[in-house]
Amino acid sequence: MTEDHASSSQGTQGNPDFGDTVAPVPSTSHSTATGGEQLDATFVVQGGVEVDEFGAGTKQERDIAFGVTALESGKVTERQIAKAVSDWTIHGHESLAGHLMGKGLLDPAVRQELEASAATRLKNVGNSIAPADRLSASGLGSLLLVDRLDKQGRVSKLLGIANSAAVTIDDDSRRLNSRFRLLRKLGQGGLGTVWLASDESLRRLVAIKEINPAAQHDEAAIARFKREAEVTGRLEHPGIVPIYQFGTDESTERYFYVMRFLGKQTLQDAIAEYHERREAGHHDPMDLHRLLTAFVSICQSVAHAHSRKIIHRDLKPENVALDNFGQVVLLDWGLAKLNDETGLFELAGSMSSDDPHDSGATVAGQVLGTPMYMAPEQAAGRIDEIDERTDVFGLGAILFAILTGAAPHERSREAASAAGRMAELFSSIVSDPVPDPLLYDPELPADLRAICMKAIAKKRYLRYETAEALADDIQRQMAGEPVRAYEEPASKRIQRWIGDHPRLSQALGVVAAILLAIVFLAAVKTYQDGVTAERDRFAAIKADVREMEINLRSDADDLSKAVRFMSDLPPIGALIDLENQRASADAAEGRDVWRRRLGSIYSGLLKSTPTCLSVTFGKVDEVTFDEIVRVERGSFAGGIPQVLPESRLASFPIDKAGLLVRSLKPGEVLVLDRTVLTVPEAVFSRDHLVLVAGTPIYDQATGEVFGIVAIESNLERMVRELISRVVRPTERVLVLDSKNHVRIDYQEATGFREIPEQVRGEAVVPALDGFLKQTVDTEFSDKRDIYAVKIRFDPRQPDSVITLVLMNAEG
Repeated sequence: MTEDHASSSQGTQGNPDFGDTVAPVPSTSHSTATGGEQLDATFVVQGGVEVDEFGAGTKQERDIAFGVTALESGKVTERQIAKAVSDWTIHGHESLAGHLMGKGLLDPAVRQELEASAATRLKNVGNSIAPADRLSASGLGSLLLVDRLDKQGRVSKLLGIANSAAVTIDDDSRRLNSRFRLLRKLGQGGLGTVWLASDESLRRLVAIKEINPAAQHDEAAIARFKREAEVTGRLEHPGIVPIYQFGTDESTERYFYVMRFLGKQTLQDAIAEYHERREAGHHDPMDLHRLLTAFVSICQSVAHAHSRKIIHRDLKPENVALDNFGQVVLLDWGLAKLNDETGLFELAGSMSSDDPHDSGATVAGQVLGTPMYMAPEQAAGRIDEIDERTDVFGLGAILFAILTGAAPHERSREAASAAGRMAELFSSIVSDPVPDPLLYDPELPADLRAICMKAIAKKRYLRYETAEALADDIQRQMAGEPVRAYEEPASKRIQRWIGDHPRLSQALGVVAAILLAIVFLAAVKTYQDGVTAERDRFAAIKADVREMEINLRSDADDLSKAVRFMSDLPPIGALIDLENQRASADAAEGRDVWRRRLGSIYSGLLKSTPTCLSVTFGKVDEVTFDEIVRVERGSFAGGIPQVLPESRLASFPIDKAGLLVRSLKPGEVLVLDRTVLTVPEAVFSRDHLVLVAGTPIYDQATGEVFGIVAIESNLERMVRELISRVVRPTERVLVLDSKNHVRIDYQEATGFREIPEQVRGEAVVPALDGFLKQTVDTEFSDKRDIYAVKIRFDPRQPDSVITLVLMNAEG
């Protein structure tokens, strides 16, 4: 990793990516538990506190060691730890490991593995502290231990103990060039250590970066250190940290350079706080606006560097410092590349990190940068392809972190296995699709997402050409203007045009309002006319059904009158007397005479009444009906009435309807639909909708019921004549029999349709289903297009029903 004054000065650092896992060592003494966490070591009592043999056995130190190990392993992220410790304190009894496991971030096996590695790390770091410092009464040993465990101070800050981990320097212990007095250590990396110092000449605080003792005799490290100072000093921009001085300490002979001290917050801190607020429900749109404003400043700083042919190559939120007054400063130019045509200034291979645990994870060889924010060409080691668009990817990665709270390759790191995870991560960066911010925030504005996706496009030619172009699109988005990375929908463009042309849009709005009012009034009028027409049409449908019902009931009354007349004829009385004397020869001869006379009268009825199908007089008892005279309209020869010879007369069991007629008083008539009769088909062979009327015949001598006179009337013909006369061109009519089968289907456009056998009414008009199944209601309407009436010609026979259905044929 590269070290920068800002990330160190705030006690913050990037997410630890990958580091070496140290194998656990066996315990050397007894076991003790602190806050649910166990660490095997040899302990002594020091100042009333039980510690291990190297003075690093406190719960606080074990928690820090575990946090560093867990972050390096990739099992948890900084964001997860920050969220988890919101209800935990390092001063309590519960260990950090136990708390993370309780939050569901670790399982027992992983916890045990990490605790073993953390114990080994703690012991190794403790053994690196001088014996004189281990048991120091001032507690220096503990401060040194924490400082070496967590060099960047990031874990300490996450756990809320950042200040206690800072190593202070005695007032007179160190001076550089007799002008700068070191106050305290701010952070440390593999190449250098950053100190907070006092400029004794100008009475101000500064940050000093000093090369580490281990690197001060390494020519490659020295060249890198000098190059970092040279590049940073070359860039004079308000958004790039200024360097005041470069030199060598006379006492230690270490190189150092002096920078402006910027404060204690990085962009990473601001991003973490923003997303923590969002998750807690305290979202303020201005927070995102401030972050985007800072991002624009970063773009402008990078653009300035590009104008000087310098590529940063390690852009990430941790390398951006924010002061208390909104100034944004870009730091850490240690991996910067001079993008000249010769490439001679590039010192590839000499800029790798010396610290395997460095959270920035700068990789040795040709792969330089922070993996979590690295462009694909960097991960592939293609140095010749690294140019301004590589930094554009880095800027897009920072924007991705602002919008989502995570690094672009965060999920790739989580998916990498423990063995060879760095190689897997690089392969994933090169081969996998770029992540979509919508996976983290589905409500992200479409234009912001488009800007981010364009900036981090895998193909370099698909990215923004320059950092200025990226900054311009962000500024356009913040100002509500269209951005080049996103094609707005038509509705958005119209809305924007209205905002850009207020007067014209107001005038057009007035015109549109007038036209809309006119259209609305016309629509209301049309609707009202439609409602009126619909109401009138339904009233007409209802009136037509009622007219047909009245006519059919009138026809039924006429049929009843005809039956009564035919039952009072003198030949009937004579035939009754002759039936009672049936055994004599004279009776048989007289019976034939009177049968012919009665048949002649019945034939006259059929001739004068075209709808009359048959007239029958017969003898009835409780079991059988025997025909005496039957005249029916023939199926051929024009339907001429025929008197059936005695040999053709039928005798059949009396059904329920016949018994009902037999029980009537003299002069009473039963009218019903033939479909409810159960007489043999041979008696009623015609396939018509037929109305049957019957009345009882009493023997005047005995006063008992002798027989029945019945008339069949062609109801279908009567209905068809009514339909032709009553139904309108826009109407459709259905006629159903007692079994709810459709017998007639008519509308003017198609005429009378041929009906297949046993088609039920609800199959044609589903709305009638409930109405046809129940027997209580006699009428149905949908108040708009359908009206139906059940006609019962005789209340004594409720099963005999004719249903008229009239509908709007245009609906």
